[in-house]
Amino acid sequence: MLVLILKALVIAIAMVLTIIWRTMDLVDFLREWQTLIGSFIALVAAWIAVRPVWRQLNRMEIQTDAMVRDAAVARIRDAEWSLDHMGTPIRNFLDQATNDLEPYEDEEIEISAESSHNWAGTLGVARTTFLEMAATRLDIASLEKRKEELGAAAERLISTLYAISAPVTVDPEEHGLDEGDIAKLEEDAVAAQSATPELMTLLRRALSAMDDERKQEIALLRKRLRAIDDRLAEG
Repeated sequence: MLVLILKALVIAIAMVLTIIWRTMDLVDFLREWQTLIGSFIALVAAWIAVRPVWRQLNRMEIQTDAMVRDAAVARIRDAEWSLDHMGTPIRNFLDQATNDLEPYEDEEIEISAESSHNWAGTLGVARTTFLEMAATRLDIASLEKRKEELGAAAERLISTLYAISAPVTVDPEEHGLDEGDIAKLEEDAVAAQSATPELMTLLRRALSAMDDERKQEIALLRKRLRAIDDRLAEG
């Protein structure tokens, strides 16, 4: 940058000298020439004095970019790991549950009490695993929101699955249930059967939304990394 400035000054001085030469006599021209040469020498001396400082600042900028680059690479690696592993337990559950329901695709879905109870337990473990992993890895506000949405969607589906199995798994005597309570459990189980497919869809959407957010973060980090690499190449 300083070199370009000096080149511009030289050109400007040459133009001024040309104008002076054409409009002044020789004595005045030499007097003005000495003044301009003195100013030019002062500028060169200032540039020589500043150049080491400029080089030092440039080296510091390169070092800073290198540190930022290392941090960006680490963030990208962490984000890619999260994208590949964070949602895996919940994704595996959804894939298995969807496969189990495929034979009923064109029929009214009826999930057995045993299956719903097992699914609820499996999804509960998957949700806990996801939240434990997310606690140390989702450090961006938007991703934190996605984490909460995914956890809430999983919790709703777990409660619904347990409601399906409740008429079979809940002991009326142990819980002091009367006929009205038992009838309510059976009524809730029927409603839960109908709600399960939609809740599974919502859970998958929440998972996809979190993955998409992670992909956007990775794309942004890669863009910043390319900009840093360009600056380092220029330096």
